[in-house]
Amino acid sequence: MRLVKTGPYIPGEEKLEIIQKWEADIPAYAILSHAWSPNPDDEVLLADVLNGTSRQKPGFSKLWRAIERARLDGYRWLWDDTCCIDKTSSVEL
Repeated sequence: MRLVKTGPYIPGEEKLEIIQKWEADIPAYAILSHAWSPNPDDEVLLADVLNGTSRQKPGFSKLWRAIERARLDGYRWLWDDTCCIDKTSSVEL
């Protein structure tokens, strides 16, 4: 399972961090439930996080608000289907 770190991040330089954990090592996490943009290219995908281009995507603000909410609620990790699932992998889909 992949999870997005909720912080701390340097304001204006948010380069998201993703970890991968298995079974007993999976920490408590928040989940972002949302409607996808009509244009799927707007969403932050795993590749965007890994290559550091997530801030350029229109969907970054939605993801960032979820990260901030999760952090305020005491969660260090967030799961979001747009960037925690590798859409290029038929196994993960």
